[in-house]
Amino acid sequence: MLRTILQKVLSPSPRELRPFVDALLAAVDDAALWVDSRGVVRICNQKAQHLLASSRRKLVGSKVNRVLPSLFAEGSQELFEGLLRTGSTFATPERMETLALDAEGVTFPVVLIVKTFEMRGRSHYVLLIRDVTRRQAEKNELESFANQLLITKKALEQQNRQLEDRIKSRTEELRVAKEQAESANEAKSSFLANMSHELRTPIHGILGFARFGCRRFEEAPRPKLLEYFQQIGTCGNTLLNLVNQLLDLAKLESGVLSIETTTANLADVAAREVQSLSAIAEEKQVSIRLDCSEYLPDAVMDVDRIGQVLRNLLSNALKVSCPGDTIALQVDSKDDCVRLRVVDEGPGIPTHELDSIFDKFVQSTRADAGAGGTGLGLAICREIVQLHRGRIWANNESPCGAAVCFEIPVPNLANPGEQTTRVVHQDLVGQNT
Repeated sequence: MLRTILQKVLSPSPRELRPFVDALLAAVDDAALWVDSRGVVRICNQKAQHLLASSRRKLVGSKVNRVLPSLFAEGSQELFEGLLRTGSTFATPERMETLALDAEGVTFPVVLIVKTFEMRGRSHYVLLIRDVTRRQAEKNELESFANQLLITKKALEQQNRQLEDRIKSRTEELRVAKEQAESANEAKSSFLANMSHELRTPIHGILGFARFGCRRFEEAPRPKLLEYFQQIGTCGNTLLNLVNQLLDLAKLESGVLSIETTTANLADVAAREVQSLSAIAEEKQVSIRLDCSEYLPDAVMDVDRIGQVLRNLLSNALKVSCPGDTIALQVDSKDDCVRLRVVDEGPGIPTHELDSIFDKFVQSTRADAGAGGTGLGLAICREIVQLHRGRIWANNESPCGAAVCFEIPVPNLANPGEQTTRVVHQDLVGQNT
């Protein structure tokens, strides 16, 4: 196609053809030289100057064997005709691999494409020179760039996945936090409602029995008046217990709840608290059985605080017990700890609430309906046990009921024989006939 165009269009003189040929060669992607039949470079494009590291002034008018020494012999007057005589076929477009020489004396492999055309009875040639090394380097550079883009793409995809995972994780954290906030808000609302009820009940009892006593002071028999005073005392103790729970809560919130420890035996503390609740157990017709292991070491504890924990656990067990039920109080030792379990025969605790019932303002959904309470007892129990470097937990029993357990560590004694032991296995209160 190029030869046909040149033959048809370039019939004028070479000087007239020069602008057209320059424009044509400039549009070619490769380095291009217009060489006459004597092997003299007539025209070169900008890419040829760059490839051969030479200027137009040095290339134009020079012999082509200066830049292609391995292919064309020095001093050849009829360059391409000589090649034809040796068997080369440049009458048609030909492609071959050879070496080129730039102006700095560096040789490099090239692919040479020769296109022949006739002008004024002489053969002229267009040489298209492609630098194999530089093309390969460019190809390698492009491949390296493509690989780098691929690595960057994979890195961006990985970062995108990590960002999505982080967003999902953060969204889940926010969802959990929202649910916890809503749950805490509901628990506090329930707490305020329960506390309002719990406070009103003993206050109404105190005021009501006080009014009865005032009205009937003159005509009421002394046993009746004594009953009024006893009821007032009971309501007052209930109110005092609620106030103490609120004070303990305030201490928990401020982090100033403290303990005063001494060496004591957990079985003695348990027996004392069981006895203090004997009247309530008998009234509800519920048995409380205290079982202690044969060898029970003393522990370092705040007797009053541990007694508070036992009262809370026994009170909760009594609330969910029915007439004829038995509450088992088990005390033993294991792994340098003394352990106490309060086991009831009530409805049990939903599995998903076994941990949350120890949070402030929270009560089991199977126990709070009509049972009263503020939802502070178990939270305070946990804080007290943790102050003793112990732990507290709950689980369900088979076939029914629940067990709340706690354990506190036993100090290492120099003489194990000095450890106090207890043997207790009896029904203490509320035995039914």
